[in-house]
Amino acid sequence: MEMNKEELEKLITSGETESVEFKEALSESFYKTISAFANTRGGAILLGVDKKGNIQGVEPTNEFLENLTNRIVNKLSLYPDVKTIDIGKKRVILLKIDRSGYPVSYEGHYYERVGNTTRRMSPQRLRAFMLSSLPWDSITGDFSLNEIDDETVNLFVRLAVAKKRLANISLDEEPRIVLKKLGLLSENKLTNGAILLFGKNPQNPSLTVAVITFGITMGYK
Repeated sequence: MEMNKEELEKLITSGETESVEFKEALSESFYKTISAFANTRGGAILLGVDKKGNIQGVEPTNEFLENLTNRIVNKLSLYPDVKTIDIGKKRVILLKIDRSGYPVSYEGHYYERVGNTTRRMSPQRLRAFMLSSLPWDSITGDFSLNEIDDETVNLFVRLAVAKKRLANISLDEEPRIVLKKLGLLSENKLTNGAILLFGKNPQNPSLTVAVITFGITMGYK
């Protein structure tokens, strides 16, 4: 997104909208808004601008920009378009977030844009969004195997084997091996699908919904 000083000032004058948000500084709400834009229609965040449209500026160093980009990638697995615009001695960072083809979470929760506000998705809304999105279960994140509930994995295997859905997995398989065979562990990294299905603290605690969603993704009927 290319934007000059005059275009930035015009955007600020128009105020916050469904697709534009001002953030004076980095905070939890900054990352939640990125998740919300990615899960809705995309949007832009102006970092260094307060809610009244006053330009406060951010730290004008390349190190700050690099650290910001790395945090966004690590926390949300997204690569937003990041630009800097200097107005006088103050620097504003413009982040362009495209709509994602898969649900994007922050700290295990999913957000969406409602009007000019950011709100946490309800389990029902999340399920509907997942079913209408592109396949996303193969995307890996910064997760640990300690986040997996082994008993939930074992329960899933017992149910699937009983219904003859998992011919290549036996009841005595270790959870790690099960995840690998299901395609939920790639190069020793857990996928989003692994956390949603078998995580100890998933956004949606309904195993039934998770199994149905996973079954659709994997082609089970």
